[in-house]
Amino acid sequence: MDLTTLPKVKRLADLKRRKKSDAKAIYCTLRLSANTVNVLLSVFPKLKEIYMPKSLIKLTPDEVKNLLREKGIELKSTNRGRGRPPKYDEKTVKTVVDKYKAGESPEDIAKDLGIPTRSVYYILRRQGVY
Repeated sequence: MDLTTLPKVKRLADLKRRKKSDAKAIYCTLRLSANTVNVLLSVFPKLKEIYMPKSLIKLTPDEVKNLLREKGIELKSTNRGRGRPPKYDEKTVKTVVDKYKAGESPEDIAKDLGIPTRSVYYILRRQGVY
């Protein structure tokens, strides 16, 4: 599903002013509540799929998920997180951790990999090694 072609729902106030639509799928960045679902259904009566970031799906209460299931609407993850994407890939993170566990200093690791020393410390802390 190409998310760029879907109607986007970012604010409830904008949604309330929107004209009815026949869209069967939408991209939503709102935290869903029963009220929000009712407003969505009034604007998109044929709605079958709501695409959202994974983090928002986790925050959606079970009551709302059940309400959506009853209405035949499926919540789908966009597999894109919110916020800034990670700067260093998994391979770099693994290399930093492995070198540190092998006894190399963070300064040497930074020089070898060409990344700031501060980033090495950050990666090590995030991985629970330092």
